[in-house]
Amino acid sequence: MDAVYKILESVNVKKVGERQYEFTASTSELDRDGEVIDAEGWDLKNYKRNPVIMYGHDYRSLPIGKATHIGIRDGKLVNTVEFPPAGTYEFADTVERLVNTGFLKSESVGFIPKKWEDGDGNEKSPRRTYTKQELLEISIVPIPSNPNALASAVEQGVITTKEFKSLTELPSVSQSNEPEIIKEPVTSPLW
Repeated sequence: MDAVYKILESVNVKKVGERQYEFTASTSELDRDGEVIDAEGWDLKNYKRNPVIMYGHDYRSLPIGKATHIGIRDGKLVNTVEFPPAGTYEFADTVERLVNTGFLKSESVGFIPKKWEDGDGNEKSPRRTYTKQELLEISIVPIPSNPNALASAVEQGVITTKEFKSLTELPSVSQSNEPEIIKEPVTSPLW
């Protein structure tokens, strides 16, 4: 099975240090897709070797942070995101300000399913329960946040119009006849 992405809005993002925030990345509860990810089934071994925090699962961009702590607590995959020092990476600074001011509060997990059980998918039972899964990465994402919330961040001066565009616009597609060269993602922490 290919990589799967699941988004969880963490309503209680907690600032735990200078440029450090605790998020809940995943729970064992039924999600909007009618699926469950068993928190006890997470394989974090490889992720801990390269604990990157991405933005929007964009593997062609640099990480915006790293997970300094990750583990299962009370049936939830909980992680602490540390952003690089201010001024190191402008885009990471923008995301950090949006997290700090509450405009971004969602994470999404990218994982490879290893084992799962299919169900009937009626209202009270999942259509699929992932029982073993390998975590690839965690991304801070604007979904299910509303683009109007980001627009409000511009109005309040939290971010500039240019920063808003970098968060919400898709990269331009080259009109060239040359094939696009896609580089492999960075495989080691940059800091």
